Amino acid sequence: MKKHCISGTLFLFTLLFLLSGAKVLANGENEQKNTDVYISVDDCKITLNKKSFVYNGKNHKPVPTVEYKGKVLKNGTDYTVDYGTNDPEFETVENCINAGTYWVYICLNYQKQPDDYSFNEDLYSYVIKKAPNPMTIKGKTFTLKRKALKKKNKVIRKTIAVKKAKGKLSFSITKVNKNKQYFTINKKTGAITVKKRLKKGTYKVWVKVKAVNKTTANYKNTAKTTAVTIKVK
Repeated sequence: MKKHCISGTLFLFTLLFLLSGAKVLANGENEQKNTDVYISVDDCKITLNKKSFVYNGKNHKPVPTVEYKGKVLKNGTDYTVDYGTNDPEFETVENCINAGTYWVYICLNYQKQPDDYSFNEDLYSYVIKKAPNPMTIKGKTFTLKRKALKKKNKVIRKTIAVKKAKGKLSFSITKVNKNKQYFTINKKTGAITVKKRLKKGTYKVWVKVKAVNKTTANYKNTAKTTAVTIKVK
């Protein structure tokens, strides 16, 4: 009876040892298989959740989804992601804020074979578009005395209220309801000169205001027109 207990105990230890060895072997085989796996980006379906943004001063980075044979791979485990510009070559940037074209760099972590990493990485573009120019304008009303225009011209400054303009401003007269030859405008400041000897009456001077973004590349150029009213009494 005692021998039977010892034999049973030995049998149990032997069985556990064999099972442990089989498990280790199985794990070793699995690890070997994983190291032999090579996945190319060409074999994956890679999409971005968004390819177009509008500038708003915030950081825009689309989220990629990488699928291999119907399985969604994990960011950080199966692949890494970087964001940047690609002019003339890819350069990682922390903030993708300003309007322009940006690139998502995806590199798969299956790099055991072959050694050519070009099959393991690729770039995917997206765009941050210029925002609409928020400029608003409103022409003002002025009253001049006929006597003041008898012998000299009159310059009227700050003729238009311009708010939230993005870009360099320029001004031009598009039309006047009458006697257009009596009115000129400073292209840079918008100041209107009323020439001497203008008769009494109410004059509507339509002015076009342009905001051109040569340096402020995050906003579109815009042009709006408003009327400046000049009364001569």
